[in-house]
Amino acid sequence: MNVGVLGGPPRAVAQPDGSVDVFWRGTDSALWYVSYVRGSGWSPARSLGGDLASDTAPVASAVGTFDVFWRGSDGNLWHVYQTAGHRWSAPVNLTVGTLGSSPAAAGQASGAVDVFWRGADGSLWHAYTTAGSSWHALASLGMGPLGSRPFAAAQPDGTIDVYWRGAGNDHLWHGYYRPGSGWHGPQDLGGNLYPMP
Repeated sequence: MNVGVLGGPPRAVAQPDGSVDVFWRGTDSALWYVSYVRGSGWSPARSLGGDLASDTAPVASAVGTFDVFWRGSDGNLWHVYQTAGHRWSAPVNLTVGTLGSSPAAAGQASGAVDVFWRGADGSLWHAYTTAGSSWHALASLGMGPLGSRPFAAAQPDGTIDVYWRGAGNDHLWHGYYRPGSGWHGPQDLGGNLYPMP
């Protein structure tokens, strides 16, 4: 399989059935992807459009939805989405304000999707949607300042963990959401991280 020259690092999402989708920013600044289906192999590379100014943040949910997020050349949060059995949407501007980093996304079993980024003020910002609903207003989580883009993961019970490199040191920092008790943190987990974007 030859997908050509990549303009950014690839990001992969795997499904329980063994299928895999890989997304990246092309040299034309558009969003590109390939899919692997067990028994059928890899698809040709396809463009989903857009004007990317960051790495991609793809996420899949257990209800069969896909979302891919990025910072657009205008500084806003953009995404494309796909529901099971349907085509990909056109790129959508979520107009949540200026992003100071690439976004990070976490999908939950319920179909909810959470997106995180370093805001223009250096703190951790967040937007989310629940299955079948519109996007909730963006909000600062009051954590930071961040010295890198955030990285996020969701657990089956609804727990969400977000990690980043500190701005004042090279430590690993952590904020987390627990169902029923809300957001907590930040926590300094120590360490000595290399600089990251």
